[in-house]
Amino acid sequence: MDLNGKVALITGGSRGVGAATALQLAKRGCHVAINCNRTADRAKQVAEQCQANGVRAAVVQGDVAADADCRRIVVETIDALGQLDILVNNAGTTRFIDFQNLDDVKDEDWDDILSVNLKGPFQCARAARAALLALAAPLSVLAGCYAADFDDEADGVFACTEDADCRDGFVCLNALCLDDRGPALTVLGPESLSAFDAGTDTVEISFRGSDLTLSNNFETAVDGEGYLEIYLDGQPVRSKDAGTAITEGDLAGGISVGALDIPDPSEVNHRVEIRAFRGDGTRYDNPSATGRQVFFVRSDALIMAASRPMMAVTRPWPGDRIKVGAPITVEIAAVDFTWADPTGEAGPGTSRRVTPTCSWDATTTPRASRAATACTPPP
Repeated sequence: MDLNGKVALITGGSRGVGAATALQLAKRGCHVAINCNRTADRAKQVAEQCQANGVRAAVVQGDVAADADCRRIVVETIDALGQLDILVNNAGTTRFIDFQNLDDVKDEDWDDILSVNLKGPFQCARAARAALLALAAPLSVLAGCYAADFDDEADGVFACTEDADCRDGFVCLNALCLDDRGPALTVLGPESLSAFDAGTDTVEISFRGSDLTLSNNFETAVDGEGYLEIYLDGQPVRSKDAGTAITEGDLAGGISVGALDIPDPSEVNHRVEIRAFRGDGTRYDNPSATGRQVFFVRSDALIMAASRPMMAVTRPWPGDRIKVGAPITVEIAAVDFTWADPTGEAGPGTSRRVTPTCSWDATTTPRASRAATACTPPP
């Protein structure tokens, strides 16, 4: 189909499938009108990307749930681009709820979803009908549905492969964009993959952070304010319950806490966690609000055989929650070890990511019984 010189109106075209559709049409010489409801800035960015392909592009803002807006959107498209050949009904909305809490679905939720996803395409098609039929050889009216205009700050909804796939303030973790706006903590010491001599039973912890004002106000929850707790191997060693939480200090410059007992110094692998809490005890749940580090304590056996490696799984971390059916990326860290790459390349290293051959499939539930499966690096 020759699209050169044609004009397309894409509803919900400011992001996702709608934006991708607009760009693909522009690459084929089609002029485009980008519709959005609230995200005009993003729609303008998409329009500029389309114009870079040598076509004309316009932004037409409006709510497809409102018939008057649909009619105006079509008129503005024709005024800006001269005609209308293609309608892509892409705008959609939804509301995410816990399937165990169906009472949380309100009548207004149904009204909003049906108005955008059901009435919207019909209203847009009706508004565009005269313009499309006025052509000597009108193209088909395309229909689709994509949650393009729901809350773009929804946490754990948008899929991703890297941080760049997510909006500002979000990070890509376990293939989902997660809201990372909040405190950020970094463990400075012990340094990553430090190896201590056998017999070491205490460790000095140092860390720094940002976007958190330390406070001993344990009564109210104030965003950007709170206290820190330190965990070694999952056990609290500085906590609010024990009266030893970190409530003061120069967090930006760095805080050091010395001579903390290692819960089981006979173990080789050890994990440090610094967790941020609000004053009322609720934990900050953005990913960066937890600082993590791994270190080792050599055993007597390792001293006798110095060439024996020490290894630890650094991802996923104990307690991490991963969506059922999502792929699991395993990160293994090692010292005194040389990774042998299956491709034939080899070299010393401290970490290497591998994807296991086993993971929960989409039909599996965590409560179902399941035979043990070994996770191994790919061949």
